[in-house]
Amino acid sequence: MRPVEKKRAKSYLKKSIYDPIIDQFLESGYNLVEVTVEGRKPWSFRSALKTRIKARGLEIEVSTVGDCIYLEKKPISIPGVNLDKILGPRVKDMDESVT
Repeated sequence: MRPVEKKRAKSYLKKSIYDPIIDQFLESGYNLVEVTVEGRKPWSFRSALKTRIKARGLEIEVSTVGDCIYLEKKPISIPGVNLDKILGPRVKDMDESVT
């Protein structure tokens, strides 16, 4: 232990290590992707990724199935507007009508 005059200045990362993953997903044009992570536990990585997405105010859903992590763009919703009439039936609706 030693006396000090003042605390050290905190050093902050300007960008998170998760930003390149998020940016690549947004630029890809895909609605759903699987992210492979080595050396990290999937649930821990998912939690940190969700926190970063929330901090950036993005509409992306993060989920895990086993050791796989998925990023999915949330569907757009505009109050008072029926997007199904504008865009046509969604894939989910089309799949349900086939079975």
